[in-house]
Amino acid sequence: MPEETAVSSTTQPPMEVPLPAPTKPQETISNEDRAVLEMAKMNRKLAFSEAQKALAQNESAEMAHRYTLLQLYMKHSLNPDKDLIDEQGNIHRDAKKTSTNQ
Repeated sequence: MPEETAVSSTTQPPMEVPLPAPTKPQETISNEDRAVLEMAKMNRKLAFSEAQKALAQNESAEMAHRYTLLQLYMKHSLNPDKDLIDEQGNIHRDAKKTSTNQ
């Protein structure tokens, strides 16, 4: 007797695999525009570093001014709570009177 093979009458349809969406080519700027952009970035960094340098120089000058005033107060036996040295260099003793009687 010939052997009979059982064939399944129910076959599954092939699986559908979604295809990836087609990608657009990446747009880029021209080399000339890239150079202009890099120059702008460098100018921004340069301006920032110059601003930091100016701030440090300003702080240094402020400290030198305070140190000079301290030396003058000590040299002329001035009390920083009572006496003043104005912009013209005039000394005003007891110029800072405390107002406790008001």
